[in-house]
Amino acid sequence: AGSTSASRQTYVTGGAVKHSCEAVREKVLDIGRRKLGTYHPAWATAELLLEDGKVVTDGGEVLASLAEVLEDQAVDVELEWRHRPTEPFDLRTGQGNGHVQY
Repeated sequence: AGSTSASRQTYVTGGAVKHSCEAVREKVLDIGRRKLGTYHPAWATAELLLEDGKVVTDGGEVLASLAEVLEDQAVDVELEWRHRPTEPFDLRTGQGNGHVQY
C-alpha cells in the first residue's frame, strides 16, 4: 500500500488525536459532574468547556479548575478511530464518496 505520509497521514493522525481529546474532555466533565455537580446546577444544565485549565460554562462562568476536578486522578482512554466509509464512484454520474477528503 505504500508509505503513510503527507495529507493522508495528517488526516488520519489528526482525526485520531481529535477523537481522543474529545473523549478525554468528556471523561473529565463526567468526573466533575459526579464529584462537584451537586454544588452548582450548571454542571447538569450548561454546555461545559475546558479552557485555560478550568471547566467553564459556555457563558464563561468558571465552575472549577482541572486540579479541583481531577485531584490526583489520571484520565486514561483507549479508542479506535476510523475515517468515514468510502465507496466507489458511480460510473454513470461520476458522483460518490471515493476518497475521505471528498
